[in-house]
Amino acid sequence: MELWGRSSITSRRLEGLVRRGLLRPLSAVQEWLLPGDEGEPVPPEGYVVSFAIFHERGFGVPAHRFLRGLLDYYEVELQHLTPNGIQHMAAFVALCEGFLGIDPHFDLWRYFFSISLSKRKIGGKEVNAPMGCASIHLRHTRSKGYPYMRLATSNKGWHSQWFYVRDDVSATLPKYTGRLIVDAPASWGWGVQTKDKKHISDLLSALHALKGRGVKGSGIIGAYHARRVAPLMARVLPLHRMTPGIPFEGTVLVDEALPYSEVAQRVKEATEPTKDSAGRVLDIVYPVPGHPPMRPEPGFFEFVSPLLPHSFLSPESPSFNTCFCNVGASRGG
Repeated sequence: MELWGRSSITSRRLEGLVRRGLLRPLSAVQEWLLPGDEGEPVPPEGYVVSFAIFHERGFGVPAHRFLRGLLDYYEVELQHLTPNGIQHMAAFVALCEGFLGIDPHFDLWRYFFSISLSKRKIGGKEVNAPMGCASIHLRHTRSKGYPYMRLATSNKGWHSQWFYVRDDVSATLPKYTGRLIVDAPASWGWGVQTKDKKHISDLLSALHALKGRGVKGSGIIGAYHARRVAPLMARVLPLHRMTPGIPFEGTVLVDEALPYSEVAQRVKEATEPTKDSAGRVLDIVYPVPGHPPMRPEPGFFEFVSPLLPHSFLSPESPSFNTCFCNVGASRGG
C-alpha cells in the first residue's frame, strides 16, 4: 500500500493479460488506455482506474452486479480495494454459483466477511492511502465455517501497475474521484442482523457439507480459471449453467481450454504456499487432489433439497437503496 506515483504499466503487460483471457482486446472503442506521464490517475471521461493484478484475481468489465452492489454498500471506489479483497469477492461468487448453485448471496457474504481501514506509516505517522485502503477479510470468529482459503500475504508493487479501463454504461462502477477515506463508514462494521440469520441457515449447512467433501480456496480459484471465467465480470451465464453445447459468448473472453499447468500457476500466484509437516513447500497442482468438481460437471456435490435463490438486489433495482438502508438500521453479528 503506497501513495500514487507514475504508473509502471506497459502495453506489453496489458497485451499479456489480453492473451491470457483476463482483459478485453483493444478495439475502436479503446477498452483500456495506458497512462501518460501523470503522477496520479486522471482518467478520461468514461474510464475508471484499475490495476493489472485485479484482472488476474477475477475482475473484469462490465462489472458484475455483486461487485457494484458491494462498492455501493461499502461506499468505496474500485481503487480503494486490495488484490486480496478482489480475490475474496471473486472466490465467493464462484463458490455461490459453481458449488452452491445460486447467485451471490449478500447476507451470506456479510456473515463471513468484514472490511477494515488500512493506512500507511511514513516517518512513524499514519497516513491515509488513496488506494488499497479498504481491506476485506474473513471474520475470525466465522472462518472455520468457510472453505479454507489462505491468500497471498505479499502482492508487492501491485499499486504501481495502474491503468485506465473503459467502464460499461450498462453496468457502471463508481466514478473515480481520488478521494481519501479518512474514517471507515459505519457500514464496514455491520454484519447480518439476528432476525436474518435464519435465512442463511440452509446455506451454512450446505457449506459445512461442501467443506466435508474437500472444497477449499485453491480448488475454487482453480475451477473458475479452468472455465476461463472472471467471476467479477457481468456474464450471460452463471457458472452452474455452463453446460456443454451452450455458447459461451458473453460469458468468457477466450473460448479455449487453459492448460492445467497454467491453472496451477494462477492458483499459486493468488494463494500462500502450503507446507507439509516438515515445513517443505508443496507443489500446487490442478485439479486439486480430492476436490469436488464444479457444477455442472459430472460428480458435483448435489444437495438433498434445493437451496434458496439469491437475495442480492441489483443496483438498478428500485428496491436496492431501500434494502441497504434497512440493513443499516441496526447492527448484526
